[in-house]
Amino acid sequence: MSRFGVYQKIKDLIINRELKDSITETEISKKLETSRTPVREALTLLMHEGWIISKSERVKVVSEVSFRELKHIYQIRADIEVLALKLAWPKLDKNHISEFIETLNNQSQCQEFEEVHKLDRMFHDLIYKATDNTPLIGILTHINDRLSLLRDDRQNYYVQESNKEHLAIAEAIMKDDFDLTAETLKVHISNSYNRLIDVI
Repeated sequence: MSRFGVYQKIKDLIINRELKDSITETEISKKLETSRTPVREALTLLMHEGWIISKSERVKVVSEVSFRELKHIYQIRADIEVLALKLAWPKLDKNHISEFIETLNNQSQCQEFEEVHKLDRMFHDLIYKATDNTPLIGILTHINDRLSLLRDDRQNYYVQESNKEHLAIAEAIMKDDFDLTAETLKVHISNSYNRLIDVI
């Protein structure tokens, strides 16, 4: 398995909370059934990206999202998301947006945060991919991956609010109203920050 393949698998394990607390190269090697060299290289890369921190030469610790990191993310998130929307706007596939609205309406009574989180990522990814801007997609994907670590069952309380906000953004896109879409997106991001602050 390549270094990048190992890197992606370890990161997925962290995001899905299958890998927590302290970890060693040996444990990861056994779990992924691969040699220690690509694991060591992948852990070094993940450490540079802030996913893990070094506890000792052998032991690494999965890095939690701190309040400071959360605050820094949201200081820039709205501006970056609106930039992505602006770049994506001429290329957004209205058929995909319409399908998203239908899916969201079909799951409007969904009370499971995990399902709503998947819909959230799917919707934002539709916008990111339409930008066709690799560096921007990388930044936004990293931000959303880090925020995924803050998923919490206590957020089920906010599922209906989140659904309504996504629906409002999608409907504004279908109206071909950029200003309304951008403003609705900014409100959603602000509310998302407040919801996260409420549970951490």
